[in-house]
Amino acid sequence: MGMEKILLLDSNSLINRAFYALPNLRNHKGQYTGAIFGYMNMLLKLIDTYKPTYVIATFDKKSRLFRKDIYEDYKGNRKPMPQELASQMQPMKDILSKMEIPIVELDCYEADDIIGTIAKKYPMQTYIVTGDKDSLQLIDNTTTVLLTKKGVTEIDEYTPEKLKEEGLVPSQIIDLKSLMGDTSDNIPGVPGVGEKTARDLLEKYSTLDGVYEHIEEIKGKLKEKLELNKDSAYMSYKLATINTNSPVEIDLDKARTKNVYDITLKTALKELELNKIIERMEFKGEEIPKIEELVNIESISEEGQLDILISKIMQAKQFSIVIEDNVEIALSKNEAYTIEISHDLFGGLFLDDVIKRLKPIFEDNSISKYFYDVKNIMHQLDNYDIELKKPYDDVLIKEYIVDANRNYKDLSDLISTYNISSEMKSAAIFVLNDIIDKSLEEIGIKNLYNEIEIPLVEVLFDMEKQGFRVNKKIISELSEKFEEELLALTKVIYDYAGEEFNINSPKQLGVILFEKLGLKGGKKTKTGYSTSVEVLKELEDENPIIGEILRYRDIAKLKSTYLDGLLPLIDKNDKLHTVFKQTVTATGRLSSTEPNLQNIPVRKPEGKQIRELFISSEGNKLVCADYSQIELRLMAAMSGDEGMIKAFNSGVDIHTRTAAKILGIREDQVTPDLRRQAKAVNFGIIYGISDFGLAKDLDIPMFQARNFIKSYFEQFPRIKEYMEELKAKAKELGYAVTYYGRRRYIPELTASSRIIQMFGERVAMNMPLQGTASDIIKLAMIKVYNKLKDGGYKAKLIMQVHDELIIDCPEEELDAVKEILKNSMESVVKLDVNLEAEVGIGYNWLEAK
Repeated sequence: MGMEKILLLDSNSLINRAFYALPNLRNHKGQYTGAIFGYMNMLLKLIDTYKPTYVIATFDKKSRLFRKDIYEDYKGNRKPMPQELASQMQPMKDILSKMEIPIVELDCYEADDIIGTIAKKYPMQTYIVTGDKDSLQLIDNTTTVLLTKKGVTEIDEYTPEKLKEEGLVPSQIIDLKSLMGDTSDNIPGVPGVGEKTARDLLEKYSTLDGVYEHIEEIKGKLKEKLELNKDSAYMSYKLATINTNSPVEIDLDKARTKNVYDITLKTALKELELNKIIERMEFKGEEIPKIEELVNIESISEEGQLDILISKIMQAKQFSIVIEDNVEIALSKNEAYTIEISHDLFGGLFLDDVIKRLKPIFEDNSISKYFYDVKNIMHQLDNYDIELKKPYDDVLIKEYIVDANRNYKDLSDLISTYNISSEMKSAAIFVLNDIIDKSLEEIGIKNLYNEIEIPLVEVLFDMEKQGFRVNKKIISELSEKFEEELLALTKVIYDYAGEEFNINSPKQLGVILFEKLGLKGGKKTKTGYSTSVEVLKELEDENPIIGEILRYRDIAKLKSTYLDGLLPLIDKNDKLHTVFKQTVTATGRLSSTEPNLQNIPVRKPEGKQIRELFISSEGNKLVCADYSQIELRLMAAMSGDEGMIKAFNSGVDIHTRTAAKILGIREDQVTPDLRRQAKAVNFGIIYGISDFGLAKDLDIPMFQARNFIKSYFEQFPRIKEYMEELKAKAKELGYAVTYYGRRRYIPELTASSRIIQMFGERVAMNMPLQGTASDIIKLAMIKVYNKLKDGGYKAKLIMQVHDELIIDCPEEELDAVKEILKNSMESVVKLDVNLEAEVGIGYNWLEAK
């Protein structure tokens, strides 16, 4: 057996370093975790590297330090711990406790004193882990200091030999501090004596005592400083000396290193979402909550067994299913079956045969069905001409509306988050459903699920299936046109630059702009100058090359994403089938991927040309409806501002009315430019715009922007009150809420950084409006879809982009469908302000818009 070893952790130093070295990571509930992650990463690496017999974590305790009796201003310049770090201290201690690592802290004493006492008390190989060089005074033949540098990822190992190479012996660390002082601890030392001078003195005279014994040999100003500040030097010596006789009591046996940890530690790490740390550790015990012992786990490999299972499902009137390598089916959380799927010619059943034989239970309206990601299941079943009939539930959607800040990779991730232990994912779905249902009830959002989110699944599935037809001929023509323009732009940019370079390389572009052309505003990072859009727009007036580069980027993005990028995704019927993501955004908005059709730029001519690519089916036209200023209308209705409500309901142009009101002029005196400015104020208010932001957007002086906003709130006083109420309510509750009860948790509101807090306040003001608009468009989609389906129309809803809906409609149905779309959108909710939908018709998206 080798020599016993002890690892002593200066935890305040280490977690502080981790906090500043790593990003401000948070779990989905808003708990900051970055410092904990860094500390744990380092701790596990140290245990793996040094294999200590014992591990002890020391902390500074909040109490008056004995050093304050020596010098009242000791550590007097220390800033309070940031709230983001302070909130991680107790969770960190809880984790250490669950690791069975003793936590030692003492009134009046610092972690250094505790470490020093333990290091000298036990005659074994000792490793002190710290970021504080004071601890180097503790080095001896059995004590090594592991000094962190660059955060906590790199460590310098200090032995007496290593310190000697730097010209010091351990005890001289105290002498050094007594002469040069320490600004971080507010140890005064000898004012005017820096590290180099202090080292020179110690090299010659060895100790502080030696310096003053030979004071007559020292000449000039240095002698004066030393004589004048002798008391300060000796006081500093006392402050810098680690107390190795502090009253520490510890049962060393309880500090023995563990290789396997209790399952409660895993649970705590899961709550903090530190999954990378979990992967590096081994645990014992069973996770909770635990599914009851499964009454029946059967393996099915024959058709006869499958028929019996189908009969059981018919009788149970409920089931859940997971289709992966094998097919899992559960009748409850206590009864589950694995259907062995054959991947060759030997053993099991073929997946196609299994799915087809399950058709009766999928299409039975009397059977309740439970899934994770039900829309994906619908697409799988559609390949077999199976229509999934209601009732069905989706645990992914339920979890999303409970907490939209958290995204899940897959079912296993969701199961793991809830600490459910089960051999069968299908059975776990039943457990998840019960647990999350209780949260829906407690929060009061069952209606949000039952009336909006779950009915929307069928609508989105059908839209994805229908797809959006595109004109491949125009794609090819436009791609060639853009390619020619890119070549022309490249030549112009090279001419301005005076040389050829890779325009797509930020590094090369930065050198050209900020070194060769000498443009101001270049900020150099580790990877080169920033050439972001924001940076370039600030420089647009300084050199004509900037405008050409911005245009080059726009054209290149459109070509790669919306022309060349679309071609591989077009099916044999010339249609694109985007995927609508229902469980991604924090506001409740839908997102679109593969391809993203919600992000086509439309303000510039080239973006509008992209919309021309999207066309109606043969013999059809597109019917497109867009809510008019829905978020502004919601702001008026939800705030109850009478002036704005009256303006909307009287049918006047809200931006013209706003300009007239805040400028004190008649509406017929409002110029297009004044209307544009009022429009910027109207929409900016929703997003909590500042006078600085408005001045930048409108390119006007700050005082003018400030006056605009001031006048705005004077004319619409309830808007200001409402926005303040939203912020106050969100700070009180920790979340913002929509008209329909959808929540968005806003942890940023409690951040110590004012910048982050302000972001949280903007979210608190905007989310109720944007989220309510999202809920309304979803309700409108459901209403339109059902009217078209129940009315036997051939017209199909095919696209949703934020506040806009698009229907692919036979020409003979145009009048009726146009009326259905407009009426459904305008009547979906009754508010004090009328909702208005503007409808257009055309053969392509641009024409219909």
